[in-house]
Amino acid sequence: MTITTTEPTDLGDAGRRPGPRDAARRAAVERQLDRWCESDTGTDYDSVVIVGGNGITTHTFAARLARDPRFAGKVVLAGPPVTEDRRLKAGVSLRGYAADFIAYALGVTLDEFVDAVTPGQAPVATRQTVCMADVADGTARFSRVGPWQNHRGRLDRPIVYGFRNSATAAAIARLSAGVTVVPDAPMSAAEARDLALGSRPLIVDATRAGDLVGGRATSGWGIAAAQVPFRTVGDGVRPPMDERTALAPLVRRDGRIDVGYYTPFADALSPEASWYGIMARPIDLRTEGDRKDAELDVLTDELLAIGAASGLEPVDVDETIGRAWVPAPPWTAPESKSGGVFDLRRAVTPGIAAYYADGMTGSAVAGTAAAEAILRGGDPAAAAASALRPIRRWNWVWWFETVKVPWVADRLTRLSPPVALAWPHSTAIKRWSSAA
Repeated sequence: MTITTTEPTDLGDAGRRPGPRDAARRAAVERQLDRWCESDTGTDYDSVVIVGGNGITTHTFAARLARDPRFAGKVVLAGPPVTEDRRLKAGVSLRGYAADFIAYALGVTLDEFVDAVTPGQAPVATRQTVCMADVADGTARFSRVGPWQNHRGRLDRPIVYGFRNSATAAAIARLSAGVTVVPDAPMSAAEARDLALGSRPLIVDATRAGDLVGGRATSGWGIAAAQVPFRTVGDGVRPPMDERTALAPLVRRDGRIDVGYYTPFADALSPEASWYGIMARPIDLRTEGDRKDAELDVLTDELLAIGAASGLEPVDVDETIGRAWVPAPPWTAPESKSGGVFDLRRAVTPGIAAYYADGMTGSAVAGTAAAEAILRGGDPAAAAASALRPIRRWNWVWWFETVKVPWVADRLTRLSPPVALAWPHSTAIKRWSSAA
């Protein structure tokens, strides 16, 4: 078993002296952390062992802890490395808001973090639009496209980046320092304590199934989703899509609304890709659990038809398409700890997963808040819950609109997209965009 301790990547000429915008981003993050975390009374721990996972959640959480001198060299991340291939297996849409928190956790500028994920021109949207889409027989027609966020173009700050999830996590790992990586996950809290590099360790469960906390409850709901990288055809994207703009096409069918999201995208494993798309649908697993293949096939057809109508074609679809059927946790925030183990994975999940571009955001924002609470002697679960409270509320509103009153959302979006998405979607721009 090979055990390694991370050293920060030498940024060389890519390193940047922080400017006014970097200072504004850091100040915005610190103000929010001060609201979410208790006053600094000194940490109760001298080391941390994180079990399971090599994703955005664990690497952001570990990076913030290891950046503090009290925990430098005393953070252990134990779990198998990610097995990478071209298929999109996890989220892609990283809000600018979340990127601010990752940069803070690492102690680097936003540009340094972005360059570490994808050198060169970043795949970023500074504007978001929405429309209804009618899909039939492999073709798509669109209602009037309307603004969702930043419709007047007064903001040049990032709203969303299109990054492969694993590439984002790998960049965080490269930029962090003082994290000891163990490739095998212990099977119990006792085994995890044996890996601790201190006498008062906090054990953290980031496993998919909640191995150290006795499993996790589900809500009975879940998400079905299909996603794929695209490339442009001919002269580029066509309306309703536009450059540097994320589009949310909504498809009303069978008493619900399927939610789409198309963004600029870059992926080293599919270098010809310049766009990404996803279609997602909430599923009642108690009554629709046997419809997995049928629902995923419909979502795939919608995904490809909307792309084709907008000047996009999928990149090697058989190798790259990702299809998921994911049980969702309860809406409520989790309890603080179970048996002395902090359940990080559950703490950073804001309700139904992968539905509101919030999976990666929950990982980054709540992961940073939880680490900050530990450093200040507070409750990491409470800090994560405070960080996600508005996102969890808005996520619930989005679920209610698309599941309980889809005809209202459909009609309003066709008549006036700004009105349909005024609250909470447009007013929530501070929870989408970078602070500067």
